[in-house]
Amino acid sequence: MNEELQGPPPPLPEEKLFPLQPALTNKDRITCSFSFNYEHLGEQPTTIHAIAHAYPQPLEQPYERRLVAKEEWQPLDFGWFAPDQIGYLILTNNEGKGRQVQPTDTERADCEKRVVEISCEVPTGDNSRFPLKILVFPGWPQLIRVSNPAQLQIRCQHESAKCHLYVFPK
Repeated sequence: MNEELQGPPPPLPEEKLFPLQPALTNKDRITCSFSFNYEHLGEQPTTIHAIAHAYPQPLEQPYERRLVAKEEWQPLDFGWFAPDQIGYLILTNNEGKGRQVQPTDTERADCEKRVVEISCEVPTGDNSRFPLKILVFPGWPQLIRVSNPAQLQIRCQHESAKCHLYVFPK
């Protein structure tokens, strides 16, 4: 028997992490961890990983709501938040999630059409505006931070889509 394999392994060195911002124990904190992997066949994957922190106004409870996006444009409901109190929004398109059985090809194709659009008018600098549209595909979330959330509207490109909206304070 090889003597190198006997006995317990040596202890690992203590890992020390240095955050970008100091941890504040007396404040509320939002942490966003984002990981995106692109795996190209036969090559090493490309990975993007980012972490960000924000310190919202204390004692403000986040707002959470289930909703259905339809083909007509509709404003978002921010619950008890006034638009100037909103820091972050997360909208998830829940279509295709939670199925109990394997979908048919027709059901899968129908689900893929249920893309949610988020629209906001953006100034162009010459006193005109153009609509900016963000697409939220079935099964995906979208983090949103805009200067004027009251301008946001949503719709579904095909029939309707079940969504979840989360509103967090500034």
